[in-house]
Amino acid sequence: LRDAARLAALDAAAALDALPEAAFDRLSALAREALRAGAAFVMLVAPDRQFIKSCAADGGFEAGASFPLSHSLCRHAVASGEPLVIPDAPGDPAWAAHPAVRDLGIGAYLGVPVVTADGHALGTVCV
Repeated sequence: LRDAARLAALDAAAALDALPEAAFDRLSALAREALRAGAAFVMLVAPDRQFIKSCAADGGFEAGASFPLSHSLCRHAVASGEPLVIPDAPGDPAWAAHPAVRDLGIGAYLGVPVVTADGHALGTVCV
């Protein structure tokens, strides 16, 4: 997560401090609809925090909000560069005690890394 080239790509995209963008909002809405998920997000992962770039969810979340990496499942997909699928997070011994599952009530998770043309994972599209 602290790879200098990945952080430079994240900074070059100027996405963390940018205003919400309609394309990201459409992507979140499409992911939520296509997968019949309760919520869908485009998340960006910085060295110390995770940021909501866009979201399609019923209440409690808004673009621009952030939370610590301790509550991030997306960081695992970003670090590996591979999709992360957790069909039953509370029932999975590897994930049941994770703060996102325990504190945020996440029941299932799918996160697919958002990767630049240079191969740097900046965040995820997740449901």
